[in-house]
Amino acid sequence: NQWVALFGQEGGVVINRDVARLRGKFGFWGLWQGRFAATDSIFTALKDAGPARTGPLLGLGMAAAHRGDYARAAEIFEKEVLAIDPDDEHAKTWLGLALFRKGDSGKAKEILEPLAASAKAEDARTLAKSLLEEIAASA
Repeated sequence: NQWVALFGQEGGVVINRDVARLRGKFGFWGLWQGRFAATDSIFTALKDAGPARTGPLLGLGMAAAHRGDYARAAEIFEKEVLAIDPDDEHAKTWLGLALFRKGDSGKAKEILEPLAASAKAEDARTLAKSLLEEIAASA
């Protein structure tokens, strides 16, 4: 099926999957631009469209982290994204970031050390290494 239903504050609409992917890209673009309300709206609509996928949840977790809501970000990564894909290196890295920022350096290190050593995704490995350096400097 190449169509997906999106439901947001303005009501529902059925769109092509390619349009849904494009909307997800706009969500991540909005995230980097600091447009968190728009980002939340886009990723919530994509998440609600089902079936369960990690992309919209990653976006929601990253937006929560960028807003400084590290407890919510950790919850999204740990209980939602990793429940769908326990091996998602990006979710694990962002979970480590959220845990560190909310004050749980020990648990953050446990998650980040294996990623820094052997994550397949280069950006996840690089971020994990950078966060471990930051954790070491703050000790």
